[in-house]
Amino acid sequence: MEKRKVKKWTDNKTLIKIVSFVLAITLWLYVAVTQDPTRTDRVDKVEVICGLSQNQINQGLQIISKSNDFISFEATGNRSLVTGVRGKYYAKLDLENITAPGKYNITPEISRPDGVYVNGVTPSVVEVYVDKYVSSTLPVSIETKGNTKDNLIIADMSADVSEIDVQLPSLALEQISSAGVIVNLSDIGASTTKSYETVLFDSEKNVIDIKNIIIDKKSIVVDIKVEQVKNVKIIPEINNIDRFAEGFNVTVSPKNIDICGDKDVLNDITAIETNAITLTSKVVNGQEIVMTLNLPEGTRLRNNVENKVKIVFNKK
Repeated sequence: MEKRKVKKWTDNKTLIKIVSFVLAITLWLYVAVTQDPTRTDRVDKVEVICGLSQNQINQGLQIISKSNDFISFEATGNRSLVTGVRGKYYAKLDLENITAPGKYNITPEISRPDGVYVNGVTPSVVEVYVDKYVSSTLPVSIETKGNTKDNLIIADMSADVSEIDVQLPSLALEQISSAGVIVNLSDIGASTTKSYETVLFDSEKNVIDIKNIIIDKKSIVVDIKVEQVKNVKIIPEINNIDRFAEGFNVTVSPKNIDICGDKDVLNDITAIETNAITLTSKVVNGQEIVMTLNLPEGTRLRNNVENKVKIVFNKK
């Protein structure tokens, strides 16, 4: 009797395929669970990108600034996905609906791989400043800080221009009152001509720091005239005092006065005389006479006070 042939299970190709598939799935699950587990990583320095449409640009709109160039967040997913795409994340700001100048808070749209979930976005919104550039002419002013030395005074300061042209965002123009310079008086020791950086002032003369502004004159030249100050006594010039004011004391008010001028001129001055007056009758106790000062050429009174003094006669 002929013996029946027994097939080995290894000869069954279909069974082998099924077993191989099951083993492959099992191995994949093992690797996924043990070698590629779910994890959460902090992702930093993700670039924030944005742009305007051609239609918005045709309307004169421009992106002036955005509050953040980068954001960070937590990415959760399989390790191969989370760590394998580092450097490929980016955040987009949708500006499509912006039609007018202003500052807008936009929520970043984060590009990420399928299977990766994002949370803890910092910052959660980005402020985008969109505006139109305008031109304006601003008056120039000179502001000061500090004090001059005790024996010096600023006689005059003048800028080489009276106005400058600027181009800047329209909303920023509302903050600006003038352009100009700030002169530190403590640095000034003599008459000089110096160049100062142009700055912008608000209505209260506070400096405004505005970026993305175009100024046609980055610096302004200021001519500074400095005078020396000297305190000198006043000597009244009175004729016939022995004849008409015998027995009287003469009091000058004020006794001393500040005069200004070039150092070389003031060096030789120790006192200021009044213009001469001539008494023609006897004075009485308490009599007052107003006299004009005889200022030397090249000098003036500090603060441009009145060029007069008072003379009082009092009995001894």
